[in-house]
Amino acid sequence: MSAKSVSLIVPSQGRPTDLTLCLLAVEQLNHTNFEVIVVADRAGLDALGTIGMSERIKAVPFHETNISQARNAGIENASGDIIAFIDDDAVPEPAWLCALTDAFESGVGYATGLTLGPDGVSAQYPPRLVDFAAQHTPMSPRSDVHVVEPALGQALKAEGTNCAFDAAALRALGGFDPAFRFYLDDADLNLRFAQAGYRAAFSAEATVHHRFTASDRRTKHRVPRSLTEIGASTAYYLRKHADGAVASELNVARASQRLRLIRHMVAGRCEPRDVRRLLESFDQGVLEGLARPISTSLSLRPSARSFKRFEPRVKFEAHEMVAGSGIRRRHLRSAAGERVKNGSRVTLVLKGLPLGRERTAFTASGYWEHRVGVFQPSKPATAVEHWQPLHKRVPGNAAGAKRSRTLA
Repeated sequence: MSAKSVSLIVPSQGRPTDLTLCLLAVEQLNHTNFEVIVVADRAGLDALGTIGMSERIKAVPFHETNISQARNAGIENASGDIIAFIDDDAVPEPAWLCALTDAFESGVGYATGLTLGPDGVSAQYPPRLVDFAAQHTPMSPRSDVHVVEPALGQALKAEGTNCAFDAAALRALGGFDPAFRFYLDDADLNLRFAQAGYRAAFSAEATVHHRFTASDRRTKHRVPRSLTEIGASTAYYLRKHADGAVASELNVARASQRLRLIRHMVAGRCEPRDVRRLLESFDQGVLEGLARPISTSLSLRPSARSFKRFEPRVKFEAHEMVAGSGIRRRHLRSAAGERVKNGSRVTLVLKGLPLGRERTAFTASGYWEHRVGVFQPSKPATAVEHWQPLHKRVPGNAAGAKRSRTLA
């Protein structure tokens, strides 16, 4: 494990329940030298007191609807050699932070990992590159830690909910551009790192689970409530990076958003009038983005606050597995919860319906629950599906498990 200290920043607004679950998982990280900085509104700060974390973390009050500014506020309070980020509606697997920071031993400026979707199995954000036009290209890592060399107009995409940066480099480049209130804020920073000549790394073991919780920007089904900020960020991004291709790439971006909305409409998640209204909001956002002044990156000063090493309330050591039939789920869940209280990271495997979908989620009781069928597809979102009986699948499906014990 890297000897470098880490500052983990968690921005949160209007989601105290999600923040609580995220921090519960953070307590089980197997990294031993990190601090936690929560940049949150009043509801989030109150939640810290409720779960007894106020004295063990750095709390930064923040009430603006601007995730770039929130992250920069976290950077200003960060004292670690590496600065990592995770969103409040995501949870990290126990090995996440170690895997992410170990990648810096390869001499990179930033690193990212695998982000799984709400089912906890399929990739929400697979490894990919992002270019000057905000277009993504899939990438096939050749090793557990895949290093990407800097290239003109292209960079490894480090998702904002699963990334880490060399602290000195991040400050020198000015952190996140506050003109991106959300959307493309991470892509812009990735390109700026590449332009400055920094290498980047994708770590296959650095895994987080991202739920896409409903907010004032989207429904629980990821239908946008407005596309104004997406339009504004797209136009601003293209002005910064696409040179003379702004107009043509804006047309591509609008067509992509229209197709996305039509898919939601076909699925019954919105109506035709919603498609028209949302595209109009995209167009309005584009006008705003074309008028936003291009910010000049200013270096951020090192934090004046000392490093505040995070100490979990329970010292988690072993990682155990509890497995059995879903019929006995009440007993098995109780057993899993008790093991967590006794200082174990726990994965509970429940055998479900024969053709049920595989799902993995971190629970409010502090254990990972993995539901499988006797025979079922293990990766529903991939082209190749692997069919295996439960007894062959259990050992390889525990989130971050290293040692296991099965409860019959």
